[in-house]
Amino acid sequence: MQLPAVADDPPAPSPAQVSAQPSFDCAKARGITEQLLCARVPLAALDVELAGLYRQALERSANPGALKKQQLDWLRQRDQDCTAGRTLMQARAELAVDTCLRERYGARIRLLRGQVAPDIHLTQLQGRSAHAATPDDALPPRFGTPQAYAAVQALGDEGLIAGTALQLGKHLVWLSDQGRGNVILRAHLQGTPGTLDVQRGSWELVHLLHDEGHLIYPSDDGLMLLDLASGRAHRIRQTAMADLPLTWNPATRLLTWSSPRLCGITEGGNQLGPQQCSAVLDMPRR
Repeated sequence: MQLPAVADDPPAPSPAQVSAQPSFDCAKARGITEQLLCARVPLAALDVELAGLYRQALERSANPGALKKQQLDWLRQRDQDCTAGRTLMQARAELAVDTCLRERYGARIRLLRGQVAPDIHLTQLQGRSAHAATPDDALPPRFGTPQAYAAVQALGDEGLIAGTALQLGKHLVWLSDQGRGNVILRAHLQGTPGTLDVQRGSWELVHLLHDEGHLIYPSDDGLMLLDLASGRAHRIRQTAMADLPLTWNPATRLLTWSSPRLCGITEGGNQLGPQQCSAVLDMPRR
């Protein structure tokens, strides 16, 4: 997500310096902020998520010109607030810069998500202590099919995690590592060129549930539900970082998940240890 170049932009990072993959080509990175995004995986993940929501907002906007101007204004303000007046070395060394960017991206993501993919509400929320409820992070997922695996291989993703490729209707989804320890949930729609990065995160992302029309996966912002028909990723309310999905029944819309906090509490609430939570999802209307 780039602004027009300015005369005093610093040079783009060399390929050896690039360790993250934001929504833009790091070989064309402009300015201090974009170089930071190309060097830090968590910031790059936020940029990818924001870019996806921005594209969806443009598609649905009654006034795309106004939204484009709003986005450019936000980009300028992001740079002014977080990195203006600093060298790249100073920006990398200051924790406040990283915090500022995370806060600015988080606020913009919440605003755009509210426009294109409202949060999913919970009903019948229940919880109980469950010290053994958290899945074993060391176990790789096994939800794929040989046909889907071959289809992903044909797309040329060298980071494909074995056993994760899945065909859901016209959608092909899989997890990719790319050798950087940064797990990416990717999607490819039949008849559409290219692929889409749905979510970037840690190895917790391997805890993925699905039915024929939905994917449920963990993120830094809580549990997410991707509606494959609409392409919208909705946040599930009253969930937060480190919550992991356990089981999903599409007929009853009953979701269970593990949480380090009391069920339904998004901050604190971890005095009683791990919890197993369950609730019925108020599914989005298409």
